Formats: sequence, C-alpha cells, structure tokens
Amino acid sequence: MSKKLFAGNLTSQSTSPDKVNVMKDSKKQVRYIGFDCLLNGERRLSFTIDETSRDKRLITFDFAGVLFVGKDRILLKEAAGICYSKLNDLITNGSDISPEFVVTPEDILRYKQVSHRRPGKHAA
Repeated sequence: MSKKLFAGNLTSQSTSPDKVNVMKDSKKQVRYIGFDCLLNGERRLSFTIDETSRDKRLITFDFAGVLFVGKDRILLKEAAGICYSKLNDLITNGSDISPEFVVTPEDILRYKQVSHRRPGKHAA
C-alpha cells in the first residue's frame, strides 16, 4: 500500500488573464498514496495534492469491483494511471477538484493508456 507509483509537479496554466496572475507560480505535486479493498471487490485509490498556496489535500477515487474482472477488466496499476491522468487533466484545465471521485466507464475509456502487451503463455 505504501508503494508510490506516481509523483510529479504539475503547473496550472490558464489563458484567462485573471487566473494567470493568480496561478502562474502555483505548482502542485500529486502523489499516489495507495489503495484499499472495499466491499464487493471495490477499490479506493488515494492521492494527495500538495500546493504552494494551499494545505495538502487528500483525493480519493472509487472503482466498482466489476471493473477489475472479466474480459475488459482493468489492472490495479492501470487504475492508478487513470486517476493520475484525470487529476492532471483537472489541474491543467483549472477545474475544481472534489475530494472524492467515483470512476466511471467513461473515465476509463478517456484516461486509460493503451498497453501493448506481448502475447504470453496465457494468451488465447
């Protein structure tokens, strides 16, 4: 749970003159904290956002258990990447960031990185 997969500095950028003056020096560091297993196979992934202008914030992403099973399942490491990409998108666009998110199939389609898995001995 304490293994950090992602960490990085993100700078908010906006074309609005009002936001440029306020946000131009605002750097945000996003860190993956870990995940928890909930009921019915659900997973909750936790991140922190540390900003120079605000206190550190905890952000959680809940995934339904069904998203981790079946032919079109996602892997836990993909889930962390989806969350990180969504946070990056929200920060880059200057959007408000809720402390809790429920990940939807649309989020997965939008933010999942295409993986190029090599066929192995378990390939069909």
